[in-house]
Amino acid sequence: MARVESAIVMWSHTDALIVPARVVESTACDFVWLLDVEVSGRVYRFSDRQVEATTEAGDVLLYRTGLSELIYSTSANGAVDLSIPVQVSSGVLWGELVEDDYRVERAPATLRRWNVGTPFEASRIIVDGRVEGVRYGGQLEPISFSIRRPGNNNGGTIPSGGMVIDETTWPGVGRTSFEIDPKIIGAYYPIVLGSPGVDPSGTPVASTEALAVEVEITPVPNDTEKLLIAGHLVVSTSVTIYDYTDAAAPEAASCLVQTTEDLAGRTVSFVTPNDPLVQFTSPIIQGRVYYAGWQDGGGLRNPFGLGAIRGAGDIIEWIITRWTSLQFDASRFEPVKALLNLYLIDCWINDPIDPVEWLMSALIPLLPAVPRNGVDGLYFEIRRPGLTKADAVFHFDTSKNCDRTSEIEIVDDDVVNEITVEYCPDRVTGRFRRRVIVGPDATHRSDDEIQLNLGTDSRIITSYRSNLSVDYFKQRFAATLEAPVVCDRATATRIGQDVIDLQALPRRVIDLALACEFEDRISIGDIVLISDNAVENGTGITEQLAEVLDVVVGGPTVPAILEILDDPVIG
Repeated sequence: MARVESAIVMWSHTDALIVPARVVESTACDFVWLLDVEVSGRVYRFSDRQVEATTEAGDVLLYRTGLSELIYSTSANGAVDLSIPVQVSSGVLWGELVEDDYRVERAPATLRRWNVGTPFEASRIIVDGRVEGVRYGGQLEPISFSIRRPGNNNGGTIPSGGMVIDETTWPGVGRTSFEIDPKIIGAYYPIVLGSPGVDPSGTPVASTEALAVEVEITPVPNDTEKLLIAGHLVVSTSVTIYDYTDAAAPEAASCLVQTTEDLAGRTVSFVTPNDPLVQFTSPIIQGRVYYAGWQDGGGLRNPFGLGAIRGAGDIIEWIITRWTSLQFDASRFEPVKALLNLYLIDCWINDPIDPVEWLMSALIPLLPAVPRNGVDGLYFEIRRPGLTKADAVFHFDTSKNCDRTSEIEIVDDDVVNEITVEYCPDRVTGRFRRRVIVGPDATHRSDDEIQLNLGTDSRIITSYRSNLSVDYFKQRFAATLEAPVVCDRATATRIGQDVIDLQALPRRVIDLALACEFEDRISIGDIVLISDNAVENGTGITEQLAEVLDVVVGGPTVPAILEILDDPVIG
């Protein structure tokens, strides 16, 4: 979930590392960088010094010196599109390779960190991808480039370029009796997720555009005229169609959903509003504006379960696996997906957009999830309050395995202790039909109107953390968050409570230099314990819960930034 004003604190834990927290005494370690670049079938291997790495099968891999010093902040792993710059200075005649048209650009490359003396397979892959942005000079001059794992390299959009109304997809163009409404030529087929437009009472409201793909030239009620409502099969057996030509008195009727194929063979869903059985009194006329309100099941069928796809976890996986070529770590995402499916999404997509861009701009900012790039691809971690010492995987003690390298900093520049979440957009007015307000109770408010209505206004939800925040700061910090892909009150409430849980109170941040052996054992998002007898007026902190926000690799020690998790709700 993006902060309302800036980057939000990331609460998470790595499920694979849930073990009793322990203090690890410093031991010997000797980490080096390993770079593999495959050029024209030959693998070139470089390190920051010459080393031999032995595989478990007994093969010896020689890495020659030449890789320049590299310091890498693993916080970059939060980027879906991961790119790391490197430079190699070596006796290899890079200039000749390029001049002879060897394919250095786009060549496969892998960057690893390896503890000398351990099996090669124990090395930690930092990034594997392709070479790009090659720069070189003379034959003995260094070459520099980036190793990039692209966020989305298929170049496609959602909806795809073929999901559009024109003379190649619909038979209405040039016909003598029926034709396409000219104003919709070039419009993209809607992709409908969940049940957009359904208000809390279950009544559908205008949401997705219904496209007049087949209009009778002479407007007489006829049961063959068609409004396209989705570019795919849907779960709903009926939808409500609204004719908003007269916005002051729109006509509406419930219409049965039917399916057909366009001229390109794509299955689409449509309705015939002026079927005599429907009693939609007006014929479909060119130039009029039609919308669909969803009920009775929703839109796109869920490929991972029953009914319409609606859970945010399912939608994330569907977008990544169906619409992108991203490497996706499905096994690591699986335990996270169940929690994300508690957030119900109701929306439509009918303007072409990069799928990853849609995911990261429309959906992820509303969720307690942060993207990570792991060895096996993209996955997501969960940010959550209420963590306990049982979640900690290591214990860092400044007297044994780390040093504190900064003062403890109190961060309170983005505090929010009252959040209004606006949801359920109205397609006709462009405004939001619903909202929830998560904030302090009446005793912590100064505005008389809200105090008077606190017991009767169903939009207001009080929060203990909001009360604590107002007590601490002696004032309210209110903000508004728009959730246009949400129509479900419970989901809007979850989103508001997440903001309060993560932003209502000040946070403490500390910098540590960890012993070198932690380099390949600690990761962003890990929950740890911190002990430091020297801070807080000499009283010290003992086994204080904290989260790892960043780990820097490439030096003799391992600098790390941690957030101390002060949770007054659980103590």
